[in-house]
Amino acid sequence: MRLSTASMFSTSLSAMLNQQSKLTDVSLQMSTGRRVVTASDDPSAASQALITRQSLSETKQYADARTTMTQNMALEETILNSVTSAIQSAQDKLVQAGNGTLSDSDRLSLATAMDSIYQELVGLANSTDGNGNYLFSGSQTGTVPFGTNADGTVSYQGDNNQQFMKVDASRSMESFDSGLDVFSSITAGAKFVARAEDSNAGTATFTGPSVSNSADAEYGNDFSIAFQNDGAGNITYSVENLTAGTTTSPQPYTPGSQITFGGLSLAVDGTPEDGDSFSVARGREQDNNFINTLKGVVDALSTEQNTDVARARLSNTLSSASRQMSNGLDNVLTVRSSVGARMNEVDVLDTIGGDRKLAYTDRLSSLVDLDYAEAISEYTLKQTSLEAAQKTFSQVQRMSLFDLI
Repeated sequence: MRLSTASMFSTSLSAMLNQQSKLTDVSLQMSTGRRVVTASDDPSAASQALITRQSLSETKQYADARTTMTQNMALEETILNSVTSAIQSAQDKLVQAGNGTLSDSDRLSLATAMDSIYQELVGLANSTDGNGNYLFSGSQTGTVPFGTNADGTVSYQGDNNQQFMKVDASRSMESFDSGLDVFSSITAGAKFVARAEDSNAGTATFTGPSVSNSADAEYGNDFSIAFQNDGAGNITYSVENLTAGTTTSPQPYTPGSQITFGGLSLAVDGTPEDGDSFSVARGREQDNNFINTLKGVVDALSTEQNTDVARARLSNTLSSASRQMSNGLDNVLTVRSSVGARMNEVDVLDTIGGDRKLAYTDRLSSLVDLDYAEAISEYTLKQTSLEAAQKTFSQVQRMSLFDLI
């Protein structure tokens, strides 16, 4: 078979270019540290690597979300810790205010201290994050959670929708609790709260109520204790079950006695006027907002206590407030416990996410990363092949009949 000079040159050139291309591919792999630089290098590995990179990116996004979640919960925990301290301080002041030897000026000083705590709680309830969003407004992050009314009390203006953040593929978690859940709720085990009606004109005061029989059929209902005076010094009382709509027959009243009803016992002292009444319930809306409870105590302490009736009203106000603040504290502690549980869960998810990220990273490395020992060996082989091709071409180009003439 005859081989033309052009054919030999073309074949030799193709061989050199082919070896040069292979050497360049290996050089590119070594410079990038990747075995799969383009999809054509290993289509199957490139496809699997793409899926793995997407999973790795999603894992990172969830990790970033958990970091934000941890920061949010740490901020809420700090605020709730301050709220707890404020409530405990208010409880101490309530005990001091119950001292019957205090003068009006002493009570006014306590009112000033209690007003400071009240203002602190309003500020904490209206806390914002670093971006100016209100923490406790539910989903209404641009709305002030607790607005001030004309009488100085506050009303919740947000909603009860919690902010959720997706922290893992199958887990969305509450970012912040709503203001209703923190400042206007009670736990299932909250104590009953007794209240004296504002219209009471007598000197009757109450203590309690305490639970005497939780198995009573009427336990958990709302009650009202009404007093009647026949004008001759005979005072009776009747208990109305507000939930069931039933009323007991009148019973003689004795100052300092225990009035029992619905598994509860209320100690009553002093002399009530005709028409005076106390109500006892658990979970009433007006009993749950401990911020407004403090406002009521401030107003009561700021009023002169120069009559027995005024002193009885203050005593009843303090008794109700003490129970309400206790319920409020229990609720805040419950919310703090929930925040702590979520923080622990985020830590667990972080650990799982870290392991998942490591697994994806290892998987991606096994698919596309270069084995340098193998690549160096391959590079040396390709370099030798190129040199052989070049040497062959050099020898072939000398094979000419003109050299034999």
